[in-house]
Amino acid sequence: MERNYISESIYVLDDGPWALDQVSGFWVTLDGRIARPGFLLTRIDGKIKWFKPKWVNPSYIHPAGYVYARDSYKNHYWHRVIARAWIPNPDNKREVHHIDHNPRNNSLNNLQWVTHAENNQASWDTQTRKRPQHDKNGRFTWK
Repeated sequence: MERNYISESIYVLDDGPWALDQVSGFWVTLDGRIARPGFLLTRIDGKIKWFKPKWVNPSYIHPAGYVYARDSYKNHYWHRVIARAWIPNPDNKREVHHIDHNPRNNSLNNLQWVTHAENNQASWDTQTRKRPQHDKNGRFTWK
């Protein structure tokens, strides 16, 4: 298998470019496939064993519709893993927005980095989330 080093976290393998998400440690392809990294393990008897990378299946879906993978200590939401690996974030924005508002569509052209305010504004503009308003008695209502 030919491996070409492009940058600190992007490699080109036989099946295309792979990027490393520094936070979760997952490798991500351009089409959104995610794999756990392979690793070498030196046993007590001195032999070295190679553990192959394993594909991560979208086995969990959050009640809000977001796909995630469970690690031993944390849930890794796929849209965040894909965005950290492939989409530059020069302004250090903290949230990932689904442009078509479909939380299961994790393709690269559907994700973008946004601030919390931008994310809320986008959901209010498309009415995927209702804006709180006051009724005549001063109480909050959702319209």
